[in-house]
Amino acid sequence: MQLNRYGQRFHHKAEDSRHQCNDDHPDEKSVRATFRWFGWGSERTSDFGVDVKWTDVESLIRDFAQMNHPEAIRLQNAAKLAALIEESGWRLEGPKSN
Repeated sequence: MQLNRYGQRFHHKAEDSRHQCNDDHPDEKSVRATFRWFGWGSERTSDFGVDVKWTDVESLIRDFAQMNHPEAIRLQNAAKLAALIEESGWRLEGPKSN
């Protein structure tokens, strides 16, 4: 994960948001969550954003699974099952056209 500090020069003051940061290389794709006006009153600091890559998501799922979170364990099991199915040679067919 990468923390981005926008500072007071960041010109879009709006609600928190997230959007995709696409790149041609799969390892460089990320989702950016932007947090505007972070803090309270006089302690309010600059705006921040966090870029999250797929490796970060995998780490979070692994951490939740280690804490026995049922959905994280279910995701890990589904990924293992899908990998085994693909290794056996099965491929998902696209929708059939008439």
